[in-house]
Amino acid sequence: MRIFRRLTLFSWMIHGLWFCIGSLLSLSCISVQVLTAQTPAIDSLRTALRTAPPDSVRSTVLARLMWEERTIDPVQAIIYGREAQQLVENENNPRKRSEIYRFLGVAYRNAGDLAKAAELVHKSLSIDEERGDSVQIAHSLNTLGRIMLLQNNVGEATVYIHRAVTLAEQMKDEALLAFCLFTLADLHFTRHEYALALATAEKVVVIRARRGEDVYVADVYLAIAKALATMTQYDKAYDYISKALAIFERKRITYNLAVGNNAMATLLLTMKKPTESMLYANNALQIANTIGAKVLEKEAALLLSESYTAEGKFQAALEMYKRHKTLSDSIFSERSIKQNALLNIEYETKNKEQQIRVFEQERRFNALLTVVVAIIIALLVTAFLWLVGRYKRQSEGTQHLQARAESLADANDVLRMTQMELQESHQKLSEALRQIQVTNDELQDLNEEKNMILGMVSHDLKNPIVAIQGLAEMMNTEMFTLEQYKEFSGVILGTSNRMYALVKNFLDVARAEEGRLRLTFIRFDIAEVIDLVLDNYRQQAENKNITIHYDKPTSAMVVRADESVIIQVLDNLISNALKYTPPGKNVNITVEMVHVVKHNEALVGDAMDNLSEESFDECVRFSIIDEGPGLTDSDKSQLFQKFARLSAQPTGGESSTGLGLAITKQLVELMNGRVWCESEYGYGARFIVEFPAVQG
Repeated sequence: MRIFRRLTLFSWMIHGLWFCIGSLLSLSCISVQVLTAQTPAIDSLRTALRTAPPDSVRSTVLARLMWEERTIDPVQAIIYGREAQQLVENENNPRKRSEIYRFLGVAYRNAGDLAKAAELVHKSLSIDEERGDSVQIAHSLNTLGRIMLLQNNVGEATVYIHRAVTLAEQMKDEALLAFCLFTLADLHFTRHEYALALATAEKVVVIRARRGEDVYVADVYLAIAKALATMTQYDKAYDYISKALAIFERKRITYNLAVGNNAMATLLLTMKKPTESMLYANNALQIANTIGAKVLEKEAALLLSESYTAEGKFQAALEMYKRHKTLSDSIFSERSIKQNALLNIEYETKNKEQQIRVFEQERRFNALLTVVVAIIIALLVTAFLWLVGRYKRQSEGTQHLQARAESLADANDVLRMTQMELQESHQKLSEALRQIQVTNDELQDLNEEKNMILGMVSHDLKNPIVAIQGLAEMMNTEMFTLEQYKEFSGVILGTSNRMYALVKNFLDVARAEEGRLRLTFIRFDIAEVIDLVLDNYRQQAENKNITIHYDKPTSAMVVRADESVIIQVLDNLISNALKYTPPGKNVNITVEMVHVVKHNEALVGDAMDNLSEESFDECVRFSIIDEGPGLTDSDKSQLFQKFARLSAQPTGGESSTGLGLAITKQLVELMNGRVWCESEYGYGARFIVEFPAVQG
C-alpha cells in the first residue's frame, strides 16, 4: 500500500516537472518573438520553429507562419497548416483547433482549392458553435462568405456575410466588424451595386482609421480604387492608390508597396498613360526583386512589357516579356516542388494509417490481456476476501477490517484508471480513422481526374502522332509528285492543328482554374467582331456545303470586355455549330439589344405589372443556331462541364476534346456575362451569350 502511494506521488511529480518544462519553453518562445520583433515576421517565426518542440508551442508557431504566408505563398502555408493540424489534434484546445482549421481553409482558398477551403471552415464553424464563441462564429461565417463569392454562389454568400455582420454589430467588436464589412463591400461589388460597395468600404476606412490601423486602411483604399476603375472614375481611383502608397511608404511595408505600385501601373495603363505606368511598374519590379516576391515581380514585368509596347519600344517590351515568362516558369517549378512536399505529407499519412492498423491489433491484444488480468484480479480479490473473512472470524480487531476496505478501494481505482485509458485510446483511434477516410476520398477524386486526363491525351494525341509519323516515313522513302506532296503536307498540317487545339484547350483550362488568365477590358462593337470571325469559317462552311446566315445590325452593339477572349468564345461556338451541322444545312447568327430585369429587382405581388424603365438593364445578346441533332436531357445535365462527352457526333469526322464549352463558360463569366443553351432533341441547338451593353 505504501509503495503504491509513493508511485502515485512520483507520477504527480513527473507531470508537474513536464508542466514546468512546457511553461519555460513557452516563455522562451515568447522571448524569441520579442527579441526578433525588429526582423520580418516570417523570418522570426521560422527561427522560432527550428527550436520549437512538437507540442502546443510548435503548433502555435506553425499557425502564425500559416497566417503570414497565406497571401505570399499559399502552398507553403498549406504545408505549415497540415503539420499544425496534426499537432493540434492531440491538444485539448478546441479554440486553437478551430482557428487552425479556419487559417488552413484561407490558405486553400488562396491556392484555388475552394471545395477543400469550404470543408475546413465548416469544421471550424461547427467547433465554434459547440463552444458558443460568437466572435469566432462571426469570423468563420465571414470567411465562408468570401469563399462562396469566389465560387460565384452569391445567394449563400449573402446569407453568411449578413449573419457575420449582424453578430459583429451585436457584440460591438470594431475589429471584427471591419473584417465583415470589407467582405460585404466585395459582395456589393460582385452584385454590381457599386454605390453600396463604395459606401461600405468607406465605413471600413473610418473604423480602421479610428483604431490607428493604417495598413488595413491602405488595403481598403486599393479595393475602393478597383471599384472606381470599374466605374471608369479613374481620377478618384488614382487618388486612392496614391493615399495607399503614401501609407505603405511611411510604414516601410515593402511587400504591400510593390502591390500598390503594380495597382497604380495597371490603372495608368488603362488610362492610356504608358510612360507614367512604366515608372510605377519599374518601382514594383525593383522592390519585388529585392524582397524575393516573384509573383509580384512577374506581374510588374508583364506591365512593363505592355507599357513598352504601347510606347512602340518593341525590343524592350520583348525583353520584359521574356523576364515575365522566365519568372512564370520559375514560380511553376517552385509550386511543383511544394506540391511534392504535399505528396510527401500524404505518403506519411498512409504510413500512419499502417501504424494505426498495427495499433488496432495491439489494442485488441491489450483488451484481451486486460480481460484476463481482470479475471485474475477478480480471483485474487475473491481469494483475498475469503482469507480476510476467515481471519475476521478468527480475530475481531478493527484493524483487519480497515485493511480490507483500503485494498478494495485501491483495486477499484486501478480498474477505473484502466477503463478510462482504454476509452481515451478508442476515441483517438476513431478520430484518426476518420481523418484517413477523408484523405482517401480526396486522393480518389484526384486520381479519377488524372486518369480522365491521361486517357484523353493517350486517345486524342496518339492517333494523330502515328498518322503524322506514317506520312513522314512515306515522304522520306518514296518518290511522289508535287501534288501528292502537297496533299500529304495538307494532311499533316490539319492533324497538327487538331493536336495544337487539344493542347491549347488544356492550357486554357489550367490558366482559368489557377487564376493566371489576365483580361484587358475595352469598349468595342461586338457586331464588327462577329463579322471578322466569320471570315475565317466561310471556307470551312463551303467545304461542308453549309450556309452561314448573319444579318449584321445597322446600329453599334457596344460591350466592355476583352476583345481577344470574345474572339475565342466565338471561335468555340461557331466551330461547334459547323462541326455538328450536317452538309446542306444552315447556321444562323444573330446579335441584338435586349432588356432584362435587374438582378437585384424584387418582383413580388403586383410588381410584375408595374415595372418601370429603371427596373431593366440593357444587354447585348448574340446567338449561334445550328441544325444539328440537338441535345438530349442527359446532354443538358453535363453541358459546360470539363471532359463532357455528348451524344452528338461531328458530321465531318472532326475531333472533340470535351473542353471547348467548359472554357467558353469560364471565359464568359470572367467578363461578367452569361451563357446558356436552348435545345430540343432532333431540332438543333441555340447557344446564347449575353453581356451588359455600354452606351457610346
